[in-house]
This record gives sequence, C-alpha cells and structure tokens, in this order.
Amino acid sequence: CALPILLAITVPSLRGLVLRKRLEGVVNELGMDMYYARSEALRRRTTVTVASDGTGSRYTLSTSTMGLKTVNLPSGVSVSRNVSVAFDGMRGATAGDSSLDVAVSGYDAVTLRASVTAIGRVSVCAASGSLPGMPAC
Repeated sequence: CALPILLAITVPSLRGLVLRKRLEGVVNELGMDMYYARSEALRRRTTVTVASDGTGSRYTLSTSTMGLKTVNLPSGVSVSRNVSVAFDGMRGATAGDSSLDVAVSGYDAVTLRASVTAIGRVSVCAASGSLPGMPAC
C-alpha cells in the first residue's frame, strides 16, 4: 500500500536529480573546453573558435584550417544557438565578454552559463534559477 505513494514521491525527485546532473556535466565540460580552446590558441599561435551549431545540439572547437573537437550534446540538452567565441593566438583573449547558455528540456527552472571575459578567463554560473553550489551570474 505504501509503495505506490513512496514511488510517486521519489520518482519525480530522482528525475530532477538526473536532469540537474546532466546540466551540470555539460556546462562544466563546456567550460573546460573553453579553457582548452584558449590554451590551444596560445600553443598553436592561431585563433581557436568554440562555436555552437544552428540547432543547439552540438558545439565545435576549431582553427581556421582544422577541427579540434566536436561535442554532440546528450538528448534533451541544448546550448545557445549560433554563438561563437574566438580566442586569439597571441594573448588567448577574446574580442569581448562572451557566453554560451546550457539548458535541459524538462528542467526549465535553471539555465547555466559558461562565460569568458575579454582576457580569456572562463567561469560557470547559473544564468536563471538557482542550483546548490553554483554561483549566480
């Protein structure tokens, strides 16, 4: 008798936990990829770009002549569409402050953001909503 009630309470909270962890994982990977793009720009002495596609389902890291990495996002996860952040090869800087937002369908309360300043400093924060351990933007 108590099992259906317990499941009715537990299953939605577990689903929320899974979606939250998926969201955190993707935005943390995106932040690390921005650091990687900056370091590759400095190492190769050429511009490296992190760019999302038109569907928001993937992003790529590339130079003008070659692709470095493509990340296909998990089902239900999306990143800002048609956004690119370019790191120059001399200073690892960008043209200005830039960011990409990450959201999970079915978990509308929170959108996380991976941001980079003009000098190339990367940070991750909650663009909307709140998440324990995640600073607000």
